[in-house]
Amino acid sequence: MTRSETAPASGFDPAAVPVYPVMRLETGEGRVTVNGQPVTTRPGQSAMEAAIGLVAARAATANARGVRVLVVDEAGHEFWHVIDAEGGVHDLAEEQQRPVSTSRRRQQRLGAVLLAGGLVLVIALVGTVVLVARGTAGGHAATKPTHTVTVKPSPTATQLPALSVPGWSSVALWGSPPVASVDSQAPAVALDSSGAVFALLGSSSSSSVAVAQLSASTGKPAWSTKIPGEEVLAGPVVATVAGRRVVLAATDSKVSAVDVSSHSVSSWAIPDGADTSAVRLTAAGPVIAKSSTTASVVDAKGQLVDRSVPAGATTWWPLKDGKALTVDASGRFWRSASARVAGKPGKLRAPKKRVGAGTVAVTGRVLVQQWAAGGDSGSDEVVLVGYSMPGLKPLWTSKPVAAADSSETHLFGDWLWTGSQLVNTRDGHVVHLPEGVTVVAVDHGTIWAASDEGALSTYDTAGHRRQTAATPADAGSGTTQAQQATPVGVVDGRLLVAAAADSGDSQRLFLLPSDGSAAPSSSATSSSSAPSSTTNKSPASSTRASSAKKPGKAASSKAKAPHSKPSRTRRPATSPAKHAASKSPARSTAKATSKKASS
Repeated sequence: MTRSETAPASGFDPAAVPVYPVMRLETGEGRVTVNGQPVTTRPGQSAMEAAIGLVAARAATANARGVRVLVVDEAGHEFWHVIDAEGGVHDLAEEQQRPVSTSRRRQQRLGAVLLAGGLVLVIALVGTVVLVARGTAGGHAATKPTHTVTVKPSPTATQLPALSVPGWSSVALWGSPPVASVDSQAPAVALDSSGAVFALLGSSSSSSVAVAQLSASTGKPAWSTKIPGEEVLAGPVVATVAGRRVVLAATDSKVSAVDVSSHSVSSWAIPDGADTSAVRLTAAGPVIAKSSTTASVVDAKGQLVDRSVPAGATTWWPLKDGKALTVDASGRFWRSASARVAGKPGKLRAPKKRVGAGTVAVTGRVLVQQWAAGGDSGSDEVVLVGYSMPGLKPLWTSKPVAAADSSETHLFGDWLWTGSQLVNTRDGHVVHLPEGVTVVAVDHGTIWAASDEGALSTYDTAGHRRQTAATPADAGSGTTQAQQATPVGVVDGRLLVAAAADSGDSQRLFLLPSDGSAAPSSSATSSSSAPSSTTNKSPASSTRASSAKKPGKAASSKAKAPHSKPSRTRRPATSPAKHAASKSPARSTAKATSKKASS
């Protein structure tokens, strides 16, 4: 006997649908695939709706006006349905599921013979549990089929506790544990070129700090390692130290390096009472200023070694051979290899009629030095010159810009910025934003900047404004001023932000989908919060193809995942007492769409 929770097609009998062909729908990682191919959605349409629409189109060409479908959810549970030509989703009774071919019957009989003597075979796979039927006392194989379940972590949709960023949803795909702040302000988080997310976990009420890599799919720590100290001074920074890929962090007591592979911790003491100016974390390792004439770097053996610093110079970068690159404002540089003497200086090649005005930033690829006009020009403008690392040959010269203070300069990827001025360190391209705004973040061709009133705007890399959000004061109610989420960077096409409900609360990270693009649907969000149970519902049975009867119309907002114009109402937590069985996202969406149509 079949059951359908959507209006069946006229005269349609699911039992009459042939056992073959079978189309396979899989959900997970925030997307839906049909026979292994990701579906394409329209604005306002979930990926499951689009998937059922594809199956419905196939059903329309079949003689029985229906197609059998095997749906596999993110937890590995399998569900059998029939989808008709109008997008109706019909459950199949247990005896109608898993059609068995003649060759499979032979395999089952052979399996019964092998199991007749009570042979038990247990196969253990990493991340997978396989249950194998044991022979009965009478020597016959049990009739219960083998069942394989692969358990994967699932994201949980979360309402953003602050104002969202223009162009991005206010419903996050996930929220992280509390993240520590650098100097009680900026969130302690780093993204590497592969899209990995590293954070320092901690809260205002916690006296410990841990380095963690967060899953980009769920926001949960893939691993976490505690480090010495209570207050974060700098970090995290992804670096290569003594041939190992590590995450660097500086606290009020030590500089620590956590190995990304083994998660082992190496720590080095910093001077008592040191602040952020005493520690510089780079992609080549830490630099610890012990005094005005001595700085420590980590050599090729992983040992902390002292290097001499000439008067008036600053140590910027550890070199591979254990030396330290030190530069002064005039453009002289040293590759110091001793704790006693810095050695003979070199000189950066200066532009004509320019004098050194200090180093702005150093990366593994380029050193950026600023040069002021010589003589009594009266101009506060400088030009920036990029020099190759470690050879220090000129690469580019920028157009005149406002002088920058290295302590107020920020780096992310190829960009460095101070206030409303940005420079691309690859070619010297300068971007000037309007006066009165401060750059917050830049990534993937988008610049985020805040006005003096706190309104967040987005710009392209030509300096053209795209969108502006309301100011926190305007968005608040009464005497309460709303907090603004802070952009961090782009991860797999989604925006990572940091936010807190109130100014005194600990910050957390949130991954936001676009609020207007046709992004894949995160059908996993509906199953991620469901409790474990013996009965599960299929992802397909929660969705009914919107294109079947109402092209361009999405299902009820209750059935939408955050990727497709998510609702601004937080999804209530699932209670095991109320939900004894996890439900099929496809079935629940089918119900929601049916109700909408009938109203």
